[in-house]
Amino acid sequence: MNTMAFSVMESPGVNRGFLYLFVHTARWLSVIVLLVLGTRAGFTQANQSRTARADGVYDAQFGIVSEMHADVETLGSEYLETEWLKTDIYLKPTVYPSILVIDLETKLDLLAGVLEIKTATGSRVVEPTMLDSFVWKKSDGKEKFIALLNRAIDGKTRNVFAKVLVEGKVQLLEISYAWVKQAYNDKLAMGNRVQKIHVSRGFYIQKQGNIYRIKGKQLYRLFPEREHELKSFTKTNHLDLRKAADLVALMEYYDTL
Repeated sequence: MNTMAFSVMESPGVNRGFLYLFVHTARWLSVIVLLVLGTRAGFTQANQSRTARADGVYDAQFGIVSEMHADVETLGSEYLETEWLKTDIYLKPTVYPSILVIDLETKLDLLAGVLEIKTATGSRVVEPTMLDSFVWKKSDGKEKFIALLNRAIDGKTRNVFAKVLVEGKVQLLEISYAWVKQAYNDKLAMGNRVQKIHVSRGFYIQKQGNIYRIKGKQLYRLFPEREHELKSFTKTNHLDLRKAADLVALMEYYDTL
């Protein structure tokens, strides 16, 4: 698939000043394209979304699991990472054919299930329905996330962004989502006026279009034809199936079988 990306390689004889101007102009054009698309295909002002959620109507309008209340103290963070991260975004072909938008700054809002994009005037959010994937470019490496739409995850149909840990015969994914638990009962006027954001974070296998949460040794049941080899590799290498690095090692070994 040919991908359109707003970047350019330096060639002999190209004026450096012109090259710098071209790259930065193209980058801002990519942002403009993304935001223009968003005004008609799924982008929402982040502060508008957050206000609606705080007023307790965000759940009905935007599909959030639990509503929040503006006059109640909130504990915890809705973000997977609290700082803005450099990001490459791949839009879905149905939104705009094969376009890659580079070097945006984003956060992942687990409560809303949306990607928040920093802009010159604030921020906007984009739904998983618009994105194929995005890549966070951290100082210690890159992290790829894919959009999973209307998927059965932990007993509910969800739209989430999943971090890809291994992409081989099957995908090893790390999926996080959040919900709000309230300690105050408005009708009875009882309890502390505190609400807490809870985050579920787990490891999953995507196999033949289905998502399976990894629950210890139950993982082996997903690979009956290689169960003996996987158990042996786990025992020999003293792997802990609760740890990401050990699961990565096991699934990379599975790809060699």
